[in-house]
Amino acid sequence: PSFLTRMLRRGGYRERMLDRFGIYPRDIAARLKELRGRAVWVHAVSVGEVQVALQLLREWRKAQPDAVFCFSTTSSTGWKIAKAGLDERDVLIYNPLDFPNFVKSAFRMVAPRALVLTESEIWPVFIRRAAKSGAKVFLINARVSDRSAPRYAKTKWFFKDVFSLFDRIFAQSELDRLRLLAAGATEDKVTVTGSFKFDVAKRNEAKERELSDWIKRPGRILLGASTWPGEDEALLEIYKSLADDVTLVIAPRHFEKADAVEANIRSAGFGCVRRSRSEIGDAARKDVYLADTTGELMGLYGIAHAVFVGKSLCEHGSQNMIEPCLCGKPTVVGPWTENFRPVMSDLKERDAIVQVADAKELGDVVRKWFSAEGQAEAAALGERAANAVAARRGVVPKCVEEMRSIISSSEDASKAAPEHGSDRKWNLLKHCSWWAAILAAAAAVVAFSKLHTKRDWEKVSAQAREEYRFKSLDTIIEFLPRLEDPEGRGVALSKALDVKDMTMASFKKELDSFPCRDAHIWMVGEQDWMITGRKGDAGDKPKLASMLELFDDESTFESLAKAQCATLPDFFASYAGNRAQFADAFKVNSPSSIVRPEYFVTEDIPKLDWIDTSGVDEDIRDIVLKEIRSMQVVRRNVIEGNMIAQRGNMDDAIEKWSAAMLRNPNDPMLLDRLHRLAVNAATFQKVGNIKAATKCYETMVCVRPSDVTAIEEYANCLRQLGEKELSDDAMARAKFLRELSNEKDEE
Repeated sequence: PSFLTRMLRRGGYRERMLDRFGIYPRDIAARLKELRGRAVWVHAVSVGEVQVALQLLREWRKAQPDAVFCFSTTSSTGWKIAKAGLDERDVLIYNPLDFPNFVKSAFRMVAPRALVLTESEIWPVFIRRAAKSGAKVFLINARVSDRSAPRYAKTKWFFKDVFSLFDRIFAQSELDRLRLLAAGATEDKVTVTGSFKFDVAKRNEAKERELSDWIKRPGRILLGASTWPGEDEALLEIYKSLADDVTLVIAPRHFEKADAVEANIRSAGFGCVRRSRSEIGDAARKDVYLADTTGELMGLYGIAHAVFVGKSLCEHGSQNMIEPCLCGKPTVVGPWTENFRPVMSDLKERDAIVQVADAKELGDVVRKWFSAEGQAEAAALGERAANAVAARRGVVPKCVEEMRSIISSSEDASKAAPEHGSDRKWNLLKHCSWWAAILAAAAAVVAFSKLHTKRDWEKVSAQAREEYRFKSLDTIIEFLPRLEDPEGRGVALSKALDVKDMTMASFKKELDSFPCRDAHIWMVGEQDWMITGRKGDAGDKPKLASMLELFDDESTFESLAKAQCATLPDFFASYAGNRAQFADAFKVNSPSSIVRPEYFVTEDIPKLDWIDTSGVDEDIRDIVLKEIRSMQVVRRNVIEGNMIAQRGNMDDAIEKWSAAMLRNPNDPMLLDRLHRLAVNAATFQKVGNIKAATKCYETMVCVRPSDVTAIEEYANCLRQLGEKELSDDAMARAKFLRELSNEKDEE
């Protein structure tokens, strides 16, 4: 929905949309295949971060001319800047959405040596997959905003695992370093380097000449750079009191808001000359020039005589003030510059920038600079600004050198590791192991081929269920007693139940015989259920604070991560309710009925009032409970889909299952749904309902993008529906994945 909104509002999001799901055009896929194992993946979200990342690439190539990069960005404006700055050897893509299947699919295609993220791009799934693939992971120009700092600190139990996967974090300032440590990063991995953006800024003399030809009005220029709503009006009010030889140029941060800015200009009584329409102003008129294009701000800084940097007066955070300072321009900002705290600290220390508290002070400063008495003061400020930027350059080459050293050391170590030539017994064991591995791989290939040739979905589903049970059930059985009795009072118990073919009467007997006064029921999987509770009369509710402490414990965290329950929300999605809430199900359903999850669905999703949230910070409580609720909704979609399917409406059931799969594809309750989707798709094909079959296969491919058989069937259905181009793309992807699988088998 977010992308659809942006498509309508801003445009630019339709092109290469499938990149965000780890699906690339054939020519891009072919180039990525050529770069596998050689490229460094660099990710930058938008324009500012892209410029930082491009400077990194330039410095890297100075040290290593043959280096190749896969460059990803998030925004369409970031894409334009990246496309102009990349080498023809590099590949440009949109980064995948941070869902396991999409990220996994992208990494199978890219297979980078290293992943470099910029500033505050902390995507947990993305980072985990990079580390798991063996790539070195770096965060450059790292910063933690005032808004994000308390959130990271309060959810340290989650983020410390993510930060542990970085090989090095290059922080902008000491404050950013301390905030990263508070969020779970370790001291040995965080280095304070200063801001990369001092190295990024470069004058664009060609653009300066081009823009001088556009603004033909003689005199001096006041530039409002990257302005936000409210700041334009403040500048227009100031402009009314400036001398006739001063020209105001406004460059709004978002060019799609240019119409609103133009309306403000005309309401203030000025003419408007827009860059996007190639309009030329009248030198005799006091117009306002509206620079509503992208990529021209550095040119405007070069020809301006004074600069106000936006998102600092009426909005929080600020835009980049380094660039006008580099050009030696007197620069003023508002009170809100937290996104550039280390930069502001450096500039203010050298008296190289002016910061004002409000629009009135802004007007006083600007009028003084453009007065005869204040011109010398403004010129001296600009000179100090240029010197301050020059003194802080040189950060990027040092960081590139350190990253290359870490990558090189790792690759050298991996090459050296297998050398055991002097140990005869080890060599014998090694050769035996190689032959065993080769035979096992051959057997696996044969088994895989037969499995997919026969499309034995039942077997796949059974194996998946057993794998999950093996991974998670034992861990959860061990963990739940600690949860039910966090402070060691009473006796906490838990009991696993396999409800397959169990009747309602048998299940009620199990509940009644359980010795805890207020038992809770957990649906770990479709058939793997649990009862847990506290024996005796100790009626205290389990404490959320104790749960957070347990998840903050390294050993508990690791065991739950292996069990695919790495966070509290994932774990508590299994909670279904207590004994009293289940009572109505026994009245409605026959004692001989086979137990099903949908029999126990109440009108509302079970509330979380059985958890004691006292002693927990309000923000943490709200975040955790909201996420638990979200995962409960996933479970509700699964169960409602089951109920709809039993009534024979498979289309609506598939919609429910798809919504659940895309939110949490690893939920064990969904393993059977993939099997049912496959069976339904095959049935739809047999009866000629190709449209319904296509819908089933489409969901399967979204959930598991590397499922070659599902992709092939999807392609066949698309071809029958006349979608030849889409069908060819899907078949090409299936072919690529098969080749990739064969390469891995050969390795």
